[in-house]
Amino acid sequence: MKSRAIVVASLVLLAGARLQGQVLPGSSATPGPMVAGPSIWQRLPVTASGAVQVSSELYRHSSGVDQRRPGASWRISMSPSLRLFNQVGMGTEVLLSSEGSQVRQSVDQVGLNPTYKWATFHIGDFARDYSSYTLQGTRLRGFGVDLKPGIFQFSVQGGQAQRVVAQGGDGAAYKRSMFGASLGIGRDGGNHFALTMLKAKDDPNSLSQHLVNIDTTFTDTALIADPLRFATSPQENLVVGMETDLGFFQNILHFTGQVGASLFTRDLRSQTVGDAGVGALGPVSTLQPLRLSTSGDKAMQGQIELRFQRFGIRGGYEDIGAGYTSLGLPYLINDRRGFNVGGNVNLFSNRISLAAETRAQANNLLGQKVARTDRNNSMMSAVFAITPSLMMANTVVLSTAGTTKSDAAPGLDMHTMAVTSTITNRMTVFARPTAISLTYAFQDSKDHEVGSVVPGSTGNNITASITTSVNQFVSAGPSLSIVNNSTGGQKGENNVLLGMTGRARLLAGQRLALTGNVSNTFSSGRSVRAMKADASYPVFWETKLAIGARHTAYSAFATKPAFNESFLTIGMTRSLTSR
Repeated sequence: MKSRAIVVASLVLLAGARLQGQVLPGSSATPGPMVAGPSIWQRLPVTASGAVQVSSELYRHSSGVDQRRPGASWRISMSPSLRLFNQVGMGTEVLLSSEGSQVRQSVDQVGLNPTYKWATFHIGDFARDYSSYTLQGTRLRGFGVDLKPGIFQFSVQGGQAQRVVAQGGDGAAYKRSMFGASLGIGRDGGNHFALTMLKAKDDPNSLSQHLVNIDTTFTDTALIADPLRFATSPQENLVVGMETDLGFFQNILHFTGQVGASLFTRDLRSQTVGDAGVGALGPVSTLQPLRLSTSGDKAMQGQIELRFQRFGIRGGYEDIGAGYTSLGLPYLINDRRGFNVGGNVNLFSNRISLAAETRAQANNLLGQKVARTDRNNSMMSAVFAITPSLMMANTVVLSTAGTTKSDAAPGLDMHTMAVTSTITNRMTVFARPTAISLTYAFQDSKDHEVGSVVPGSTGNNITASITTSVNQFVSAGPSLSIVNNSTGGQKGENNVLLGMTGRARLLAGQRLALTGNVSNTFSSGRSVRAMKADASYPVFWETKLAIGARHTAYSAFATKPAFNESFLTIGMTRSLTSR
């Protein structure tokens, strides 16, 4: 099956090239002088776009360490899209990989996305985002439809969000089904208002219970209130949200905001709550039954911005409850509240640009943790265009992180300051265009808590690089970076990075693109030598061959042995854009 997929993809790569300028079998055309004319795609009311990419990777490493990649792997990705009479469209997303595994979620993807005027359909694998509080970045295998007649928007999607993985108690996963819907008014990128909803539920019977039972050899079940409690449990989630994006006075005043409410059941096997305990959540319980492991919470966010020609100011607020959970989000940090205020101004015909922003955040909103953590971050930057060729950029970041003291844990009052300054100058050296860049970075971190056992640290980094053009097609230059780090007031440790980078465009029309980099790093008594080279060349119509090689040699350090590892990647990309 996989070898057949590689053959099919290779044929697709060649198909577009062979259709252009060829005489079809059985036609009455006779050989004659080649006359430039429209291709078959130009004669049909069809526009094509997208690409097909086939790549393979080889990995080798020396003995003594575990390999970090498979010895050989391949990947095929296709995203062809056709549009007929500028009315009917068909998009396809395909991703096949040799790295599929039964002990993690599948990498392979196959999806169709046909369109007709203001209707778009999703079939197979797809990811349709709604909002950052309900559904975003989650791939479904199922069906969806988006309708956008005029200023109205309607979307619905459903399918499997997670397949069964039987790896054990900690790594196991239940089959998860997910349904989402959105109803809005307005246009993308402009003023709009939308209501969103998400329902996700695991299948408790999709994973054998013996794979996740508690090992009573080490755990006394008499001390566990719920004998079915373990790392992996079947879950259920209901989330509703509202989000808006509004601009006023020709978008001088801009407002964005969203709110969300979530019901999350940690374990579907826990006991349901009786009608007497449901209370005002009775109507909601018809969509998701309330159980002893069910929790609910809310999230909200708002941002206001004033945009003028030469300056702008903005401010925002966010509050995400400790119990807010959405299974439609791969990653979300809850239990936090914070605000931000910032602004920017351009002076002297944009020759000076100033910007500043401060953010504050706190957690432990319900007092469930041993201590609360407060974080504050302030950033200031200034960019000076001293001359058309001489630029200077400066950034200062001040951060604090503090925790309240408790009987169980000491307090923390960490203060960090980071300063970065970069000067870049473009000049001519020996009649060759040359760019020189010099960067200095300083960072100091210290715990101001009395009696703190956390050592402070100080770091200095100086980086210099020179890039010169041999001619208009070839450039090269060395770079040097010296880093000094000291901890707890002890003598600093120096780390040095030496590098050389080159770029070239060669052959007819400069079609061959080459880049290379060689570096040697001395860090903490260990030497790391790295070499990397990449090349790309258009081999035929809209098809590009790319080859990349990387070799890294690590010297021995303390108990860590010396080892080498090498990567070789070969890929071909065929553009399907019609001419």
